[in-house]
Amino acid sequence: MIYTQCPHCGATLSVPDEFRRDPRLHCNVCGKDFDNTGNIPSSAAPHPEASSKPLARHSSVWMKAAGTLVAVGLALWGYDSCVGMEDNTHYAVANSQWDGSVSQVEKYIKSHLRDPESYQSMRWGSVKMQKDGSYRVSHKFKARNANGEEVVCQVIFFLDAEGRVTGTRNIDKQ
Repeated sequence: MIYTQCPHCGATLSVPDEFRRDPRLHCNVCGKDFDNTGNIPSSAAPHPEASSKPLARHSSVWMKAAGTLVAVGLALWGYDSCVGMEDNTHYAVANSQWDGSVSQVEKYIKSHLRDPESYQSMRWGSVKMQKDGSYRVSHKFKARNANGEEVVCQVIFFLDAEGRVTGTRNIDKQ
């Protein structure tokens, strides 16, 4: 990191190493561009009023873009991780946009298996809403049984309007 002084307003500004050789810099204090000359050595302490903002315009654009992407990613992750939480909030029973799973059913399966770590999803059917407001969905998965053998199960799960599993029906067990 090097430091330079803005010829327009006199502020001492920090310049990240990747912009050290740029011919023109931008002062984030007064907003004016200036020639990149007269750098203060990095060993010199910056003026107490030095700006901690990056100087180069492209740096701030990239930082804003990266921040936006992180915010969107966290928002999506946060929404997906909330689906099916038991806090008396109603979440719709629906297939995930990413893998087709139904969070309420996955949670139910894992809570009823002797070896929840052995659960492997194979295929999800589409969630179907019934006339009474309940739901049903089929799911094919692998898991270990009580003897430690891996079995493939195809089950229809019945859920109430609140998303709680109320019953199951085995279609096929291998």
